[in-house]
Amino acid sequence: PVYMIVGDTLFVHAGVHPGHDPANLLKEGRGQDLMWIRGVFLLHGAELWRWTDKIKRVVHGHTVTAFECKLGGIEGEPFVYKDRVNIDTGAVFTNILTSYNTTQGTFWQHYLGTTEDEPETLQTTL
Repeated sequence: PVYMIVGDTLFVHAGVHPGHDPANLLKEGRGQDLMWIRGVFLLHGAELWRWTDKIKRVVHGHTVTAFECKLGGIEGEPFVYKDRVNIDTGAVFTNILTSYNTTQGTFWQHYLGTTEDEPETLQTTL
């Protein structure tokens, strides 16, 4: 799927246009936006209140958190801003793969490419 809703969380690769229901974007033939958006979504968040009261956050990637330094992003760390959670910690660059437990509000970071047989895994809460 291009996006998925689980409970009160919307999961999408890149994000959504602020204030726009992703289902409507797909109907309008703008599904690629969900895969490629950056600027306006990163700055303003999803503005969920404009189209839903059921979804509380958007979990996304596509833009490495280090590139969000003007908003407070730090390389290798997940980033929470307004109504969105960016878990793209740039595994291709940092060897840190991040996941997010929406029910507990915790992040799991898996350190890849270490000399050990198993990757190191740390749990953090932001």
